[in-house]
Amino acid sequence: MGSILGMLVKSANSGKVASKDRGFLDIYLESLSKEDPRLARTNFLLSDKISAIRTAALSGVVIAYGEDENLREIQKRLPAGIPFIAYGHRASFGLYTRETLRPSLAKKAAKDASSVDQRGCLSPVTLFVEKKGKESAMRFTERLAEELKKHSSGDEKFLDLRSAAEHRRLRQRYLLKKVKGTPGRSFEAGRWTVVYDESIRLEASSGQTLFVKGFDDLRKVYSALATMRTYLQSAALEAPLLRRAEIAMTLAGLGINRVCRAGRMQCPPATWHHDGRTNFASWLRWTDLE
Repeated sequence: MGSILGMLVKSANSGKVASKDRGFLDIYLESLSKEDPRLARTNFLLSDKISAIRTAALSGVVIAYGEDENLREIQKRLPAGIPFIAYGHRASFGLYTRETLRPSLAKKAAKDASSVDQRGCLSPVTLFVEKKGKESAMRFTERLAEELKKHSSGDEKFLDLRSAAEHRRLRQRYLLKKVKGTPGRSFEAGRWTVVYDESIRLEASSGQTLFVKGFDDLRKVYSALATMRTYLQSAALEAPLLRRAEIAMTLAGLGINRVCRAGRMQCPPATWHHDGRTNFASWLRWTDLE
């Protein structure tokens, strides 16, 4: 996103892609070079962190995306006076009321989760699903697993060893819950594991894991979100019109900076205020002629 906005203001852009995110920007710039070689030449990818930081010291502004610890390290290495804009760790989620649970919603939720394999700040790891609808929260979870399997290879060969081990551990843990008759169940969906339980909290994920939280009191959801206020990003909200407006207002008060429809989490508009800020007005150096 930073490179695209930079090109819009006719800036040259240089950057380094994190090792786990290789492919996205590389492929984009390769495609751009075929469509507009002149524009593509204004973008440079650097191979190592030191080169990136040295180049950044000559820049008008430095924009970084990543874990909070890495962002602090980059900022410490920059000369004083270089504007630094950091986009750190964020958590996004879905919230669906009981009136909206239907097969079409399961398809949209699977699209939100699978589009970039949960590697972005707009990728939901947790879905809060209201219980006691015409379709149960558990049945919705089953449908979601079926849909995610369609987005999967059908096996775990693309999971690293750590993620594969975490998936197995989760499935065994929730199998034991099922045997004991306690709320909670896991579903294998190819490379994905979908987990249903009723502990109302935002979860972390090792990748390709989606948690569905069945709830019967929105206040419990709000309480759980309040503890994560600093890290909240985007919410896919599905509810009847008036109830949706009311919930959206509460989420805004809790720190959410974008509320969208299910199926649209990975497609924010260009006007979206990333992290609740202006997109690139603060990135530019202004000259006033009076």
